[in-house]
This record gives sequence, C-alpha cells and structure tokens, in this order.
Amino acid sequence: MAFMAERAAIAYAELHCLSSFSFLRAASSPEELVRQAWILGYEALAITDECSVAGTVRAWKALKTFTQGGQAPTPRRRPLKLLYGSEFCYEGYTLVALARDREGWGRLCQAITAARREAPKGSYRLPPLSELICALAGCELLVAPQARAPDALAGARHSREDRAVNAFLLLLFVLWCAAGLVVAGAFAARGADVALGEPAELTPGARLLLLPGAFLLWPLVLWRWLKAERAA
Repeated sequence: MAFMAERAAIAYAELHCLSSFSFLRAASSPEELVRQAWILGYEALAITDECSVAGTVRAWKALKTFTQGGQAPTPRRRPLKLLYGSEFCYEGYTLVALARDREGWGRLCQAITAARREAPKGSYRLPPLSELICALAGCELLVAPQARAPDALAGARHSREDRAVNAFLLLLFVLWCAAGLVVAGAFAARGADVALGEPAELTPGARLLLLPGAFLLWPLVLWRWLKAERAA
C-alpha cells in the first residue's frame, strides 16, 4: 500500500491551474499546489497565472525539494512533471499558453512583458488574438471558455458598496425622522397654551424640518435599494 496515490492506473495532468499570484482569483500558493498534485499522483501540473509567470519559481523550488531534497510527502514511482505557462483573458474565453521548450518560454515571457507595458501597473492590454498566437510560437495553446464575466468580482464589490450606502441612507432617514419628532414636540410644547387646555400643534418650523426626511430622503433610499436588489 506504499503507492496508494498511484494505485489507480489513470494518468492525470492539470494543464490550467492558478496560484495566489493571480490576485483575487486563487488562494493556494505554488508550493501548496505542487504538494497537493504530488500527493494526488498527478502526472503533470501546469502553473498558468493570468498574464504572469511569477509563481513558477516557487513551484520549481518546491518540486526540487521533493525530488532532490528527500522531503517528498509521499513516495512515487515517477516524479511530478512541472509545466510552465500563463493565461490571457479575452472577452468570453481564455487563451492558455504552455511553453514546450526554452524558445517557447522566452516567447511567453516576451508576450507577457509586451502586454504589461501597454497598460498601467497591475493590469495588461492584449493585442488581437492573431498577433498573440504568432508571438507565442513554441507554446502549446489551449482555449478555455470563461465560466463568468471578467468583471464579476468588480460587480460583486460594487454591489456590496451599494448595499452599504443604502443601509447608511436608511439609518440617516430614521435618525432624521426621530430628530424631527423630538424637535417638533419641543416646538409644540413651547407654543401650546397650557392654561386654556389647547392641544399642542406643530409649528411651521417643525413641519419644514420633517418635510425633507419624509419627501426627499425616503424616495432616494427606496430607489437605491430597489436598484441594488435588481442588480443582485
């Protein structure tokens, strides 16, 4: 039972895997990915972060400690093969490039550098697909459909921000009404003729204090809340 991870004669290679270097899209570090692939008996693992090869060095070091450092978590008949690549997100699909050799690795790095130079720091701008395919000569190219829109995370973030603003406006509306009632009561008590037993009435100033909250703030709160619910 020493080779439990490989007793099932099914060779599997993960050709599209993101690490924590793909910000807000993956959480596992390259070391964790290599360790898990080793334990599960994968034949190969490709680290393909979005327009980046930043995680490949750590993945290579982790694999080296398993194969040469004698720190493998489980025994294996064959070592894990590490593939180097990257993904490029177009609208509706993702292009995955895996370097076949040193020339392909160099072209992949050049394509990433060119895309990063064309955009502000932290983002990238891709050329037309035909140009990118020509630039990635020496790489195996895979096309993967996108399970969600590229801006899904941004939309979720904006939705949370809208809900926070709506909650603040609702709280402001409640506080406005409470303050208006307190001030109106004070004005009415001051203007009431207690000796004659006349009932207290709201003064014009108190009515003006309540009007903005009743007729201006509440429609704004309702409109924003319905907008956020419709977007969700």
